[in-house]
Amino acid sequence: MRRIVTRSAALAVLALCVSGPARATVCMTGPFIVFFATDSALVDREGLDILDNAVHQAGDCGPASVMIAGFTDTSEDPRVARDRVEVVRAYYLAHGFPRRDLTIRLFGAAQQRIATGRGVSERQNRRVEITYGPAEPRHR
Repeated sequence: MRRIVTRSAALAVLALCVSGPARATVCMTGPFIVFFATDSALVDREGLDILDNAVHQAGDCGPASVMIAGFTDTSEDPRVARDRVEVVRAYYLAHGFPRRDLTIRLFGAAQQRIATGRGVSERQNRRVEITYGPAEPRHR
């Protein structure tokens, strides 16, 4: 017995096979952490990959505010935290994020990932953390 398949039925089967199962998008809010060399705000290749991933993940979060927090280790001038967040903010601006959606916070050595004494250089503490939260309401 021959089966006759209509063109529309064949296209429907093909569409199911090509598209695969539907996948829910998940908003990854972070933190996305970029580490820095001592007294530096230069983003290395690993940091750039993290920033690329963070920007990509923001697309799954819908309208969101971006918190960019800067940290230093205890051997650095706390002002380098500002340079680091400014570099990351510039990256987000270059990728089309509105300035009003980018908030920066500076913590210096106040919130260490690895507790150290004064004057200790620790890579885990020289960082910028990026997190996403709900977008702030817009007032006209």
